[in-house]
Amino acid sequence: MTETRCCPYCQRSFHPSAYRLQQRVCSQPECQRHRRAEYHRRKILADPVYAQVVLDSRNQWRAEHADYQKTYWRTHPEAAERNRQRQRQLDRQRRVTALVKNNVALDLKHSAQRFGWLEGIRPIL
Repeated sequence: MTETRCCPYCQRSFHPSAYRLQQRVCSQPECQRHRRAEYHRRKILADPVYAQVVLDSRNQWRAEHADYQKTYWRTHPEAAERNRQRQRQLDRQRRVTALVKNNVALDLKHSAQRFGWLEGIRPIL
């Protein structure tokens, strides 16, 4: 019998396959999905030809399914609304960050009222 190993993803112990003694990930579907995704990311970074094939494949899919994004947002209104809310929040954060980076004096009394997401910042009176 082979030695017990620890899966790097789920931290469970497993016995490697008798046919694949160098197995380092357990056979759980989620762990195998992580293993394949990690391999794919490393391969894209290491192999420019492979990266180009992946890019071409993505571009081809987008060309063949040009209306996918519009259809998705039309058929998933709750996801569209979540996306709008998140985008508004990111826009507010970027505006405040731009103000801070420009060393503009920030009026905290009014800013804290306008930007409710700045929790923990109290206006100085």
